[in-house]
Amino acid sequence: PLHAHPHEQAGTVLEGEITFVIAGERKTLHTGDLYFIPKDAEHSATAGNMGARVLDIFTPIREDFIED
Repeated sequence: PLHAHPHEQAGTVLEGEITFVIAGERKTLHTGDLYFIPKDAEHSATAGNMGARVLDIFTPIREDFIED
């Protein structure tokens, strides 16, 4: 779903295809493509028919993703 957060987010598509909507701009990315989402930018992502595997990097660290 469309959302935003105070973290910068970057990543790469490891496998498959994924369509991002970032600040109203739609782009479909494939294996090996990179992406960057500025902090507070509204964005969403939808995997392609065969799914997608991505590596996300956040700064600052996402405290809500840390397990005790």
